[in-house]
Amino acid sequence: MGLGRAVSESDNKMDDGVAPVTAIHPGAVETEFALVRYKGDKTKASDTYKGFTPLTAMDIAETIYYTASLPPHVCINDLVITAISQANAIYFKKD
Repeated sequence: MGLGRAVSESDNKMDDGVAPVTAIHPGAVETEFALVRYKGDKTKASDTYKGFTPLTAMDIAETIYYTASLPPHVCINDLVITAISQANAIYFKKD
């Protein structure tokens, strides 16, 4: 059981006033992570995103804002967000 689920389940058993917990699982997001992953190799890092349009940090930030702005009686427990070209963690439809 992941931390998000454990906290969410324990929160659901508590009194009112507990903030809902949403686990957000982003797919391919174009950030500096690829540059760190490839130890500063800019060519390899940019090749990670060739042939498809990845998510942006702003896409994820807007999703976080949305889930935090829901009415108090609503909780999105798990949210998987990917680029339209991403089938899962391994498979992408690239041009």
